[in-house]
Amino acid sequence: MVVDLEDPLTPELTLEDFVEAHGTGPTAPKYRILNVEVLTCPEDQQPILASECGHCPRFVRRFANMAYFRKENLVSTSSR
Repeated sequence: MVVDLEDPLTPELTLEDFVEAHGTGPTAPKYRILNVEVLTCPEDQQPILASECGHCPRFVRRFANMAYFRKENLVSTSSR
């Protein structure tokens, strides 16, 4: 993702879209390239940041660029 640091109203672009639109790669200090890790939440199938996985009750761990989740939530109503 390429972000314009001088104009906050400029939309973010993927690196490929930026090169296609501008004909050249982004240059510092005006632009910054960000790496954003996005996953699909197993609970509701919505996109989430990888850093948010730890808040999910089904999350087990992240290892080797993979996130591992339990098939079902282990918390039951009878355990209260």
